[in-house]
Amino acid sequence: MKRNSKQFLALFMAVAMSVTPVSYAYAEDSAVAGVENTESGQQTVEVTDGKIGAADAAGQPAEEVTGQEEETTAGQGTDENQKSQEEPKAEENAATGNVTEAEKKEAGEDGKSEEKAAEEQKVKSEETAENAGEVKTQEAKNVTSDFAMFKVGSSSVVKENDHLKVSIETESKTYNKIYIGSKADTVERKEEKAIVGTGTSKGDLFTFELPLSADGTDVAFVPHSQENGWESRKADGDYTLHISSSAENKKDDTENPEQRGNSGESKPGTESGENQKEDESTNKTLPGGKYAIKEVTSSSPMFRVVSCELISTNGEMYADITLNGTGYDYLYAGTADAAGKAKQEEWSCYKENALGRYVYRVKVTSVDKGIAIAAHSKKNNKWYDRTLTFNTIGMTKAVEAEDGTYKANVTSSSSMFKVTDCVLTSKNGKMTAKVTLSGTGYDYLYAGTSAKATADSANWVKFVEENGKYTYIIPVDALDAEIPVAAHSKKNNKWYDRTLVFSSTGVKKPGSNGPANGNNGNTNQGNSTSQNTNFGTGTTSGNTGTNQTPDKESKYEADLNGGTARVNSATTLADGVYTPDKFSWSGGTGKVSISCTKITVTGGQAYATIVFSSGSYGYVKANGNTYYPTTTGSTSTFVIPVELNKNNTIIGMTTKMSTAHEISYSIFIYLSAAAKADGTTVSGETNLSADTLDEKAPEIMGLSYQSETKVEHAKYFKIYHYDQGITLLEIDQRKDEDTKETKTKDTKEDTDSGLTPAQEEKLALYKAKIVRYLIVPEDAEIPAGLDKEMIVIQKPKKSAYVGSEEVLEILDKLNATDQITSVGVKQKNCKVEGIAKAMKAKKIIYAGTYKKPENKKLMKSKCDLAILSNKILPDEKNEKKMSVEDQQKRYEELAEKFVLLDVPMIVDRSADEEKDDAKAEWSKVYEAIFAQTDSTDSSAKN
Repeated sequence: MKRNSKQFLALFMAVAMSVTPVSYAYAEDSAVAGVENTESGQQTVEVTDGKIGAADAAGQPAEEVTGQEEETTAGQGTDENQKSQEEPKAEENAATGNVTEAEKKEAGEDGKSEEKAAEEQKVKSEETAENAGEVKTQEAKNVTSDFAMFKVGSSSVVKENDHLKVSIETESKTYNKIYIGSKADTVERKEEKAIVGTGTSKGDLFTFELPLSADGTDVAFVPHSQENGWESRKADGDYTLHISSSAENKKDDTENPEQRGNSGESKPGTESGENQKEDESTNKTLPGGKYAIKEVTSSSPMFRVVSCELISTNGEMYADITLNGTGYDYLYAGTADAAGKAKQEEWSCYKENALGRYVYRVKVTSVDKGIAIAAHSKKNNKWYDRTLTFNTIGMTKAVEAEDGTYKANVTSSSSMFKVTDCVLTSKNGKMTAKVTLSGTGYDYLYAGTSAKATADSANWVKFVEENGKYTYIIPVDALDAEIPVAAHSKKNNKWYDRTLVFSSTGVKKPGSNGPANGNNGNTNQGNSTSQNTNFGTGTTSGNTGTNQTPDKESKYEADLNGGTARVNSATTLADGVYTPDKFSWSGGTGKVSISCTKITVTGGQAYATIVFSSGSYGYVKANGNTYYPTTTGSTSTFVIPVELNKNNTIIGMTTKMSTAHEISYSIFIYLSAAAKADGTTVSGETNLSADTLDEKAPEIMGLSYQSETKVEHAKYFKIYHYDQGITLLEIDQRKDEDTKETKTKDTKEDTDSGLTPAQEEKLALYKAKIVRYLIVPEDAEIPAGLDKEMIVIQKPKKSAYVGSEEVLEILDKLNATDQITSVGVKQKNCKVEGIAKAMKAKKIIYAGTYKKPENKKLMKSKCDLAILSNKILPDEKNEKKMSVEDQQKRYEELAEKFVLLDVPMIVDRSADEEKDDAKAEWSKVYEAIFAQTDSTDSSAKN
């Protein structure tokens, strides 16, 4: 009788929930999802804002739910008064699929949810069947719903080319249409993109399409009934449909414990994975490379891995795993007890991807066996023991380059360890890279960590000097993966840990251009599907390889706020796929990088495939529209229309910060084939001399050389002129004794300055032996990314700080003193009469000496350019007063000050010229900076 009462109560509550609408207020989502009709009569679902997954609209973990807590749990016993005196053991729950109250509490679950209502309904059904002598096994389903009232009967998920074809037949006619997206979206949006069901004998049939990336994920949806309209009663986020093309997918992880694929690893006759001791003698590692792991089994259903990418390099493995929820802030490769004793820097903190899920990097000691992982609950501030098994069945290995030599882009973890050139060689399945560093501070590299490097001197890689640069040849186990590299500092005699990422995007053979032809990246292991990686060979022959497949423009909608303007993406190039000869970008803090994989020309329009190094980008505004990612994960990929060989403004929205934040970028894509077709002569490369002044005008990407200012006597500067009135100024900052021997004078090489990566890059420009400035007229535009290679001086300059008396005299002769607002000499000591009078009239202020300019006074005078005395440069002649190292430190600190102020800094070297006529020629430098010229006047002194 009690059992019947309990069943009746559960049924009554379910009916009451369906007829009693409850309204809640939710924050409006920043992006939207939609549905479009297709020619076949099906509907294509546009998953546009990462609503794949049970991400809560309020930002709560998917497994965290609220509600009225039951006194007993389903299946605990037949007597309501009979209660267990202790919690079930974790091992038993892992084996049976039950989720204990302790586990719910750990993940932040406070009470009853829709999922639990579904489980109660299942228990009720099974009990009824048992009474009738008919115990039915659960049927495998491709689509399951977490909304108990939306009962999915038969379903199918089929992969078709670049999408999934999904069919769902419901078991009742309660709901006549559904919307794939968030309940937070507008009613108008839901009605516009609704998927209308077709009546069947049982319920309704819904057919639609999803991107391939939706496979194996939870997709947010909103059901609609004729009686209540759009359902939005769930208090902790959106209802979801779990989509899986695999036949292994069951109705629910907790409903069929014997056949679960991702909740527990215990087997008959064995202990739970959490109690298994690791036997290092049986550890199994994978050959070097990057692998997509299809299945990672977990000892707990509250700790489910939804995607995994495993990297094997230098004999070690690590994995980037994405969890189904957001209840854990740290993971640790080991036990909970060990994690509590470890230093915090040894813990793995999550990174949030574009779908709002947490991605962690963990060390993997072996595949195909359980390894201990500790998980730290944010809510309870407690570590929990877990076990993960990385299964090799069904995994796929990323295809690397076919045999040959390629130019590749490399991203470094440190701005002081910058790779300026990379030649990648692939032979017999092995890859090596010849990398060139920007500086000469490291004498050895090691493929691995600093800890291993100290004990493995036989595998140190010593530099080879080429044209004043240090090059090294190191092994590369995988592309698009973080490769640990240790670098040995000559000065400090110490190893430092660095990471390099060798990007597959834009990889091409040296000197190639035109449509790219990559290798056919097809490597199947087990029952895995093929996986392709882009590698352009720069030839027009053949039609294999992923680079030959045109990328489709990302889904988009009109940007009504007018964030970006329309671009002229028209081109005379033939339709096809092309590899950019050069790609550069500017904007942001530099923590996230942008790369361009390829250019697709379709119907005479150019589309660029751009990839952000972070998976947190939810949309990009470009061409007057808002574009949503084509793929997400550890990166975010978009396909957008672009104008070739011109700057394109884009705005990216990242959820990496506490709130959604838009960042403006400028991208420049150079394609020589397009330049030839358009009859332009702009360069696609920037070729600058490393340690000496350029004897002839260097090529600068996106600019056309015009003329040179002749310098007959001075030896410390060069001036070249380009189109739009843009001028290149080069200043040699080496003292005479420096020219005899190359020296490394980087006092902050391995210390954290607190600057952003973009600021670190700018500071590094001031540390070079040859400092280069790009003087840009007001209405001229330089290609994006040049500000990473040269210091930009934007004309006109109206508020200069001058700390050199020699420059004050030059500017006085040029009648340019009205563009000075602060100086480094006091009025009583000023020898330039015009400046002294202006100081007396308080038109010019004293802002400190060139050694110690005062920030407050610089900001008060609105300083936009700083010119310092040559005495600030390190000089061995002054070593009695201050060591060369301390002089270098003083110079770098001063440069850092102006970097933080965002004020260009010039060191005047006119006083270092030996003859008067050479000193006088420095007036040409300041004429180029202060003269009021129009960008259309490209004439120069020859």
